[in-house]
Order: sequence, then structure tokens, then C-alpha cells
Amino acid sequence: MHMVKKKTARKNRTPLTSKAKLVIVFLFVLGIVVGILLSYQFYLEANDKAEEFGHHPGWQVEPFSVTHFLEASFGVVLVSITLFLLTGLLAVYIQIYRKTKSNYILGLLLFFIPMMIKTYFDLDNFRTLFWAPAIPFQPVRDSLQFSLGGNGLISIIIPFFEIIGLTIILYLSLE
Repeated sequence: MHMVKKKTARKNRTPLTSKAKLVIVFLFVLGIVVGILLSYQFYLEANDKAEEFGHHPGWQVEPFSVTHFLEASFGVVLVSITLFLLTGLLAVYIQIYRKTKSNYILGLLLFFIPMMIKTYFDLDNFRTLFWAPAIPFQPVRDSLQFSLGGNGLISIIIPFFEIIGLTIILYLSLE
């Protein structure tokens, strides 16, 4: 009799688990689309910056490379996915809090709000990284590049791990 209840419980979890997977895939797709659109906008802004810096006498502005554009775009897409996963988590925990009024859930909500604000700052960081090649001063430009030791590489690694953690939390929260 006890084994029958476990099988029934597992059967009941399957639709919810597939719902969790669909929600996560939907948030990933939204993050990718918004990230691509933002990357294009940041690229246009970067071209304007390069043109502005290029008019100063004695300032040497490097042309934008395809590699730099792809690296910066990849970072923006990762941060956009993170933003949508955080939004999904906020929605889930708001719904849970309304039902339970739990202080623990309230604490999670208060944790995710600063995380979301930090993620907005990450987007602004990538906006700056887009126009890094236009900076006329070599040491500053090198520190912002995606090469080893540059801020760009670190800026891509952090949201990658955030996505892994947030996806696991969202999956378990929806289960």
C-alpha cells in the first residue's frame, strides 16, 4: 500500500516537472532574444563612441573586431538570461509568499531583489565593454578586453555560473 502512494506521487510530479522545464526553456529563449537585441543596440552605441573618440587629434581608435563583438554579445545574452531567471524566481516566490506568509520566503525575495539590481549593473558593464576598443588609451583598453586578465573574460564567467545556480533553484522551486 505504501509503495502505491509513492508511484502515485511520482506520477503527479511529472506534469509539474515538465511545466518547470517549459518555464525554464521559455525564460532562456526570452533571455537570448532580449540579449541579442540589446547587443545590437550596444553595438550601435559603441560605433557612435568610436566615431566620437576618433575625431580627437592624436587619439588612436582601434576598429571593432568580430571576435570582440561576439564575446561582448555572448556576455549580454548570459546576463539577459540571468535577468529573466531572476524574474521567474521572483514571480514564483511572490506566489508562494502570498499563500504562506513565510518569513523564509520573504527573506528569499529580499535576497533576489538586490541580485536583480546587480544584474542590471552587469548589463551596463557589458555596454561599456562593447565600446572598449574605442578607448584611445591602451592600458585602459587592455584592462577592459576579453583577453586573459581583462575584465571582459571575468564578466562572462560570473553570469555563466549564476545561470547554472538560478536554473537549479528555479527548477526545484517549480517542482
